[in-house]
Amino acid sequence: MTRAEIFSSSSQKVIGFLLITGFLLALGLYYIPQRDAFSDENEFHLPLAKQFYYSPAMQVILGEHYGAANTPLPYIISVSVLKIFGAEPDIYKLRIINLFVYLVIVVLLFYGCFQRDLWMLVIVAFNVYLLKSAVVYYMTDWGILFFCCFLLILKYKDDLPKPLVFSLVILSCLFAIMSQQFYMILPVALLLGAFAENGYRINKKLILYAFASLLIIVLPVFLFVQWGGMTHRNFNGYNPIAFAPTNITAILAIVGFSLSPFTLYKLTQEKKVYWIVAIFALVCGLFLTPRYDHYMYEGAIVGITFRFIDTISMHTVFGTKLVTSVFVYLGILTLREVALVQEKGIGMRVMQSAVFLFAILYVFTSHIGERHMIPMTFLLYLILLPRITNKKILYIWAAVQFVFGIIYVNHLFHDLSII
Repeated sequence: MTRAEIFSSSSQKVIGFLLITGFLLALGLYYIPQRDAFSDENEFHLPLAKQFYYSPAMQVILGEHYGAANTPLPYIISVSVLKIFGAEPDIYKLRIINLFVYLVIVVLLFYGCFQRDLWMLVIVAFNVYLLKSAVVYYMTDWGILFFCCFLLILKYKDDLPKPLVFSLVILSCLFAIMSQQFYMILPVALLLGAFAENGYRINKKLILYAFASLLIIVLPVFLFVQWGGMTHRNFNGYNPIAFAPTNITAILAIVGFSLSPFTLYKLTQEKKVYWIVAIFALVCGLFLTPRYDHYMYEGAIVGITFRFIDTISMHTVFGTKLVTSVFVYLGILTLREVALVQEKGIGMRVMQSAVFLFAILYVFTSHIGERHMIPMTFLLYLILLPRITNKKILYIWAAVQFVFGIIYVNHLFHDLSII
């Protein structure tokens, strides 16, 4: 390939990226004013943002009227931006701030995670729950933003001064936790990843990572002690920790559905049936099927995967169980592929550890929605998409994801039943 061809290819990718980003910006700005606050926005997120706008942050955080189950950082940053521009909080301005957070994630994915691969970018960027948090004032994308920064710092740590890497790892991980509590697994993943990358030996480098992990959890632990739990005392009963067996099926089925193009691609290469896995998947599907609903409660699942399963099984009990079993089978094989990745580097080891730690955490979360699993799904995209060598798979997957994402956002603003 000549230098001119390389330059041309690079330029085309940048132009494609600008077109995608411009489309996403236009999409968000078009839909954001289309609907007043959703119930969660109106009941929790907007009132809490207003509390932070009109009252000192610590007074709100430790006060009796803290109004959401999330940790406080997204609200603090949102209202700080509004104060800079002299604007008072309303749902439309807060959604626009979320939209720009989402666009920053898109930039990081294109330039940092996927080395300018447009097809992988589209697959991740048009995930329905990432898109949802771009046009609705939910906190999902805030956690993903800092999580992505954390992973990129580990990926490019050899290009940065060590003291800077140490500081940025602590800050990015801390900011992720202070955006959503699910990221409390990250210090553990960091320690496990460092241990694995270090040949399972204890030395000064591992002790340094252990010290970093300890520094990361100091502020969150202080906050959780003050709150009397991982959520403010007003929400301590909102999402209790409890073993929910049906969550095993739900998690595996969501993983299988979300990464089905990748796993089916691998199965066509191997041309092999894993019978033990198939039997286990059938048992999960027949006896541990979660109930699909629009509201979260123990034993139920909220999300697009089980809505899809319910639809294609024509709302029949046996059909739902059978289709669920298929996706559980694919989910197990997807996690197997994650475990088999041999790529060197602490970044990959941390990502692999985090996938399984997230899975364990979700199993012990009694009230779970599919959007809560976005951190794990995001990781699976980052680990597995670069391992697809057949570009046609990426093209088709990106096209389907694009159409699915647009349809979802349209229904979100015009159909009260969408989740």
